[in-house]
Amino acid sequence: MLKEEELVILSRLRNNSRTPATVLAERGNISRQKVTRALQKLEEDVVLRYASIIDTSKLSLPIKTAFILRGSSQNTAEFIMNNPAVNTVLKAEEAINPGQMKIGTEPLLIVESSFKTMNSMAEFADQLAEKGVSQIREHHIVQEVARENFLTADIHVSELLRKFRAVQKNDK
Repeated sequence: MLKEEELVILSRLRNNSRTPATVLAERGNISRQKVTRALQKLEEDVVLRYASIIDTSKLSLPIKTAFILRGSSQNTAEFIMNNPAVNTVLKAEEAINPGQMKIGTEPLLIVESSFKTMNSMAEFADQLAEKGVSQIREHHIVQEVARENFLTADIHVSELLRKFRAVQKNDK
């Protein structure tokens, strides 16, 4: 479980991963040494990587699409992972209501991608079908409402701290 100051530092990093340790210390009212130790721990245990979030429309890739795929093979996965239009790939299972039978056993792949033209997007979908994907659903992303929003606001930190403290109190 994270310590309170680690959670505060993580929240600040979620807003701007390039924030210097000295600024993190000042804003969090934490000593520079504690910030350095916390950063080392977070980078070992929690932070997977630091990345830039880009506006693909500025790269002449204005068409954003989420494909939901079923029936993909290893060959398909390699094609998707090596395709320059693909940004994110998620493996998911369909949620079912209690008492309902699960219809498909194949996991879903959710593939978020960006394209220059509708034709290039259609070509990608055709290639997926040629690779043996049995079901392809396209969802055009018209507006990004939130991205990487978790733990970016002070209210998120306050709520998590409240939950952590409740768990600690119950453990005693």
